[in-house]
Amino acid sequence: MKPLIVTIPYSGDFERPMVIMQEYLKDVGITLKLKLITRETKWELIMERKFSLSYQSWTGSQFPSLRGMWHSSMGKKNQTVNITGMSDEIVDSIIEKYEEFIPLDQRIKLVKQLDKRLVDLCPYAQSYVAKHDRIIYWDKFGMPKSILGKQMTTGVWTGLFPYWWVDPKKEKRLEEARAKDEALPLEPVVIRFWDKWNKHYASMLDADEKLPAGKTLMSIWREYYDNYVEPESTKRH
Repeated sequence: MKPLIVTIPYSGDFERPMVIMQEYLKDVGITLKLKLITRETKWELIMERKFSLSYQSWTGSQFPSLRGMWHSSMGKKNQTVNITGMSDEIVDSIIEKYEEFIPLDQRIKLVKQLDKRLVDLCPYAQSYVAKHDRIIYWDKFGMPKSILGKQMTTGVWTGLFPYWWVDPKKEKRLEEARAKDEALPLEPVVIRFWDKWNKHYASMLDADEKLPAGKTLMSIWREYYDNYVEPESTKRH
């Protein structure tokens, strides 16, 4: 019996998960060869459909744009993100309904239907993502209680740019502390703002519940944000 040997190209910071996958496959008798290429080369191969396997990480928008990645009209075209060639009548019908001018709560339900259908079809083998981000910075910035945004484009380190600002008082305090070689008071270092928000509101969406009478999503958000206090237990000594 010939051994199963698979080669997969990767680029940049994907090396760590790829090595983990390589070790796992080795345990079940599969040899995974890793081929390091530039990001530009990898993207060109993907967009021209010149690949057999690819390890991908996609971002998303605040209001999901579904057609480009999943509609059959994009399934055979180059230069689209429907790189799996997805073509399914049920998927198409959900996307076309989603694109009509319908209330947000109905669109949310449609996206959930699409998610379920895609899980059944399995166009991607799921990997993993860490449930946290690590940020090291000089303590001179002001920032919202959430630290980062929630959607993919603002929920990673690039979200610092639209959400953070230089606080003159903190900047002066930092300069004085550095001049005296003194430590600044320790701020909370583990922020669980979004964890608690998810339990507070997302659970209602999962249960398809309606918002409380007289409440809007924005009013619930404002109330949550104004009253949120990071527990003392998140400080590291």
